[in-house]
Amino acid sequence: MTCMFLLASASPRRRELMELTGWDVEICPVPVDETVQIDERAEALAVRLARAKARAAAVECPACELVLAADTVVVSCMLPDVQSSCITFPQAYGSHSPLMI
Repeated sequence: MTCMFLLASASPRRRELMELTGWDVEICPVPVDETVQIDERAEALAVRLARAKARAAAVECPACELVLAADTVVVSCMLPDVQSSCITFPQAYGSHSPLMI
């Protein structure tokens, strides 16, 4: 099997966007531990998870030449005196006031 481009994501929206490109894309969602590390900033979390997904997907589908992985992190900043907290699995975007990066 020849694969030109691998998308390491289960996101329906990312799949839709990649299909719009017209490129030969294979979808390969991979499980990774998405536990937030102590004092981990949202930007660092998103990068770490995307890299882990890319590496895992590359192992699952070595025939692919390029791997694209991404992660969405929701940051809750609702209380000014409390440090921002990362929420990695937003269930309902309308249930709080998130900042997506």
